[in-house]
Amino acid sequence: MTIKDLKEAIKDLPDDMLVGNTGHFGEYLECWSVGTKKTYNRRRYKDDVYFDILEISIESAGDEPD
Repeated sequence: MTIKDLKEAIKDLPDDMLVGNTGHFGEYLECWSVGTKKTYNRRRYKDDVYFDILEISIESAGDEPD
């Protein structure tokens, strides 16, 4: 996904909509931070090719419940 794709996906959403995920039982998992980061993908590229990404950190749901 690119920023262009993200902008298209959220263009009609209200400004006060929460950002996050859902847990094992449908509970809201909070978005902790959004920022940019320089990273690389060793599996995809022969050399360490660095690129910028938008990183979104979301609360973990934890292990699968028993």
